[in-house]
Amino acid sequence: AVNRAILTEQMTSWTFDSCAAESGAEGLKVLIAAAAYGVAVDCVVLDYQMPEMTGAEMARIVRNTEGLADTPIIMLTSVDQSLANTSYRDLGIDAQLIKPARSSALLETLVATIQRHRHTTSGHAVQPPAGEVLEVAPRSPLAVAEQRAQLQPPPVRPRPPATVGGHRLDILVAEDNEVNQMVFTQILGETGYGFEIVGNGRKALDAFGTLNPCMILMDVSMPEMSGLEATAAIRLLEQETGTHVPIVGVTAHALKGDRERCLEAGMDDYLPKPISPRALLEKVERWVGAGRQVHRNAG
Repeated sequence: AVNRAILTEQMTSWTFDSCAAESGAEGLKVLIAAAAYGVAVDCVVLDYQMPEMTGAEMARIVRNTEGLADTPIIMLTSVDQSLANTSYRDLGIDAQLIKPARSSALLETLVATIQRHRHTTSGHAVQPPAGEVLEVAPRSPLAVAEQRAQLQPPPVRPRPPATVGGHRLDILVAEDNEVNQMVFTQILGETGYGFEIVGNGRKALDAFGTLNPCMILMDVSMPEMSGLEATAAIRLLEQETGTHVPIVGVTAHALKGDRERCLEAGMDDYLPKPISPRALLEKVERWVGAGRQVHRNAG
């Protein structure tokens, strides 16, 4: 969890749109969903040592999954893990870094890998550097096929209209990052809750007035109007109506004091990135119900 948070912070500081997953299976679901929604993934950074599925196993599945096979992969390995017998080409790994990787080395490797992939796909064949990665037992075609079948994203339930017969929208999501929009869609789409996604704080403020949501998931850092500014504006409007919609702040900066900063801005709760499906659903179950109760009391 700590390493994921550090990597997320680094990606944010380099202005990369990124998404972190807590396991290989979760990462594959994100990649498959991204392909389904037409969201291009420029590179995947894998940790070799992951629970249930190693980075090497995930790399093999990516290379054998239609729509993902050409995605560049960077592997992070530990010093004490032996490097032998399995070449980059066998696993389809584009680059490898030893942990803890220097920030400058990671950035340089990311840029070089993405550029090399773009040159290759534009018709200029470029071979990956020679080298070796961790030895793993080859997976049989049947095992790969079974894994791919298990990882097909569940059908997304049709979203209810924003308002039907006076009913309120369940969840308003304010998020400017296209990858995170896709993650929210994938997770919330399986719940049956009605939700809408907007791309900045100003649109969130407008949607608050028209959709009357039961709760808002508000990214803190957005263009035009930040999540903190949008929250302050919503709270001012609520002073006139006597209502209160629960707002959960979402931020990539997993730093001490972030929760307090969100609460001081008028938010009710805080959700750190990378977005955990479990944590997100816990927040939704808690605050959608609370928002509905407040609406009933006000009515």
